Amino acid sequence: MNKTARILFFSSGLAPEYGGAAISEASLCQSLSGRVEVVLACRSDRWNRKFLREFNLNNPLEFKPRDFYQAWKNPKHTVRDWFKNIDVVHLNGHWRWEYFFIQQLCREFSIPYVLHPRGMMLEAGRKHQVKRVFNHLIGKRLAQGAYKIIALSHYETQQLNPYGVDRNKVSVIPNGVCGNPTSIEFSPDCLSDHFLYFGRLEHRKNLLFLLEAYEQYRQMGGNKKLRLKGPIEHGYEQLIHKKVEELKLGHHVSILAPTYGPDKWRHLGQALAVIYPCVDEPFGRVPFETLLAGGLPILPTDSGGAEYLQPVLPQAIYPNRNSQALAERLFWAEKLELSQRKEALEAARDWVEEALDWKIISKKFLNLYWEAISSCALSSLQETDDDFLASPPTTTPA
Repeated sequence: MNKTARILFFSSGLAPEYGGAAISEASLCQSLSGRVEVVLACRSDRWNRKFLREFNLNNPLEFKPRDFYQAWKNPKHTVRDWFKNIDVVHLNGHWRWEYFFIQQLCREFSIPYVLHPRGMMLEAGRKHQVKRVFNHLIGKRLAQGAYKIIALSHYETQQLNPYGVDRNKVSVIPNGVCGNPTSIEFSPDCLSDHFLYFGRLEHRKNLLFLLEAYEQYRQMGGNKKLRLKGPIEHGYEQLIHKKVEELKLGHHVSILAPTYGPDKWRHLGQALAVIYPCVDEPFGRVPFETLLAGGLPILPTDSGGAEYLQPVLPQAIYPNRNSQALAERLFWAEKLELSQRKEALEAARDWVEEALDWKIISKKFLNLYWEAISSCALSSLQETDDDFLASPPTTTPA
């Protein structure tokens, strides 16, 4: 793909509070912008200027969802100018009703679009009925009309089953993961006396299950503490406190404020292990970031992260929803010899640095974009030929 190609990139949110998705979207844009022209667009209330500066990105085109409805209805609406000279549209996320009207504009301007749901295809969690209605009216049509749907893992492709999507439309491309290797040194002698959960405190992260496994770990003779560190969503900490009280773990479990920036790497690297017990997780950045920081991740089999780490760090994976097995992994991590720990983690970290480098990941996107552009051009040429054959010239030779 040459430098003049233009990608209209719709972000689902570009601010620290949007977690790994925001980091991944910004990192991908940063990596792509060295090869193509990326036109970034985001809802006006979902981006942060400082966050974008950290990735050397320009401020995005701002919009409100209703803008695209108005642009669909009004041929002279200024938002229509965004689509001029655009080669590919990239849609992040799924639960965005404006994407229906963006899809209509793509059809009108003959622009292919790729859908990058980032784990948002499940009708699960909060607003279940609203999501079901959305998918009935918009979601399935959006998925089926995409040139490609990008799944973060083969595990995530299972979430596409209800959408009736041709599997040839699905490309599996993981997130890249980046750290600061110059400041991250493996230092097992600096291990702390606690296990760590790092991420959002919410239902899908399966933290009540983690507390049950931790209580079983203590029954086995383990005596290290557990820290839960991250932003709290929807009052979920109340359920955590209730579970802690029920299991009589008040002196052993603590909830800590979220950490961003350089301090994050220190926390990930120094914990005895970073536990990531999430359900329906298509990728999950934390286990890979933990490895970059020199730390030990522990995660369940049914996840995109386990799919990638099984060949390089099988010891870190426990059977899904098996609290006893997780407890045994915690006890194993506590007793693991430093030399064995170092050998296992350095090999896994080498794999992450090589396979999940954003330069490699963005190249896969570039190839996909180029395929979409070529396919669209070929379709347009075919339509022109069909029109010509349907309406041959009526002039007679002289």
